[in-house]
Amino acid sequence: MGRSYRVDNGELVVTKANGTIVWSGRPDDCDVVDVIALPEGDAIVLLDYRCGLRAMKPFRNLMRVRGDGTVAWKADVLLWGDGYVSIELEKDGSLSATTWEGWRVQLDLATGRVLSRVYVSEF
Repeated sequence: MGRSYRVDNGELVVTKANGTIVWSGRPDDCDVVDVIALPEGDAIVLLDYRCGLRAMKPFRNLMRVRGDGTVAWKADVLLWGDGYVSIELEKDGSLSATTWEGWRVQLDLATGRVLSRVYVSEF
């Protein structure tokens, strides 16, 4: 606990309450585009989905990161070549995300598994 998270030039930076950096870097060697701190002390991290396109393989670009920078889980991939492009912590505490292909999903915060999905539109 007592950790804060921010994105600085594509890197995830985790700091203690006193400002000391605990961890910084690019998970999976990809730019971080968004981060949401969770009340439990972890964070939800969204990586640039284009990193997976360069690798030409299924790429899980949404993850839960612990305060020491280790990965607790990576979210399920819906379709090969698709990636998450936005994340939101809902008022009820649930996690939702939108994919490049236009799917809006609800995710299990404990496991990263997709609980439900609905097609909303393509970006």
